[in-house]
Amino acid sequence: MNPKLWSDVCDLADKLREEEDDVLVVSHHDADGITACAILVDLLLSMEKKVEFKILKQLDRETIKKIEDTKKKVIFSDMGSGQLSLLHKSKLEGFYIVDHHPPEDKYERQINPHFYGYDGGKDVSGAGMAYFLAKALKRMNMAHMAIVGAVGDMQDSTGKLHSLNRIILDDAQQQGLIRVDNDLRMFGR
Repeated sequence: MNPKLWSDVCDLADKLREEEDDVLVVSHHDADGITACAILVDLLLSMEKKVEFKILKQLDRETIKKIEDTKKKVIFSDMGSGQLSLLHKSKLEGFYIVDHHPPEDKYERQINPHFYGYDGGKDVSGAGMAYFLAKALKRMNMAHMAIVGAVGDMQDSTGKLHSLNRIILDDAQQQGLIRVDNDLRMFGR
């Protein structure tokens, strides 16, 4: 892993640890977003934070308006990087973004693989980025969920996982959370 990526993940993890506000996790409604949300909720609960979550189809002006009056700190997972300009125009302050989609711009409370030379479409999923945040805080029990997110995001379409996804897969195997077997890959119904 790029050392700068890991350093920035650890820095964001430290900021999250210091948060005293209740937290709202807002995530995408696909397999990757739901598993990213599960990893973050598990992490936050282990930190004894009060946490709620919302699963959304998309992040746009209307959905942002529905959450901008929250008194909670908001973490966007598997979304947010491509909507940064909308988020900056909102009433939300100090939100976090844990995403793998192409970003509009940099933001100090954002981790995204694209800034470090990784392709978020094949190297790591949103759940994978959430897992690395949890791993930085010594919470590695959800590595298998990050693999579900990567596979749900079709990041194994070449027949195997590689790059950052491979690190997560190795962590899950070492913990006995997952077993890897070659099998027939079926898509669709």
